[in-house]
Amino acid sequence: METKEDDKMGMQGIAIHIEMFLRKEYKIKRDGFDNIVHANFIRYEKGAFYYCMAMILIKFYSDSEDNSKMIDEFIISLDDIRELKLEEIRDKRADQIVEQFDRVYKKVKKLKFKEKAKETD
Repeated sequence: METKEDDKMGMQGIAIHIEMFLRKEYKIKRDGFDNIVHANFIRYEKGAFYYCMAMILIKFYSDSEDNSKMIDEFIISLDDIRELKLEEIRDKRADQIVEQFDRVYKKVKKLKFKEKAKETD
């Protein structure tokens, strides 16, 4: 029988999730970019979780004013975890942050494609 605990990604799952986004967006192999693109780095290094999410979103920052605003709001909302290891963030909060990250990522990526479509019209 599954419990609410089974629904959570767990810290390693969260770190792998962010690693996969980095690898996808920047087409970097695992352990690339001086081992920053690695779940263990994201999980155990102070600030890595925060800064890796920022690295992913920065790719979309200048695409539109809406993107910039959305990314700014997300990053500012995480100021309290900026220098923490992923391990130091409570499980429930980490899950909420990843859900919020996923929503922001999908929106800014979608807006990027809308902006590109306008340019080609």
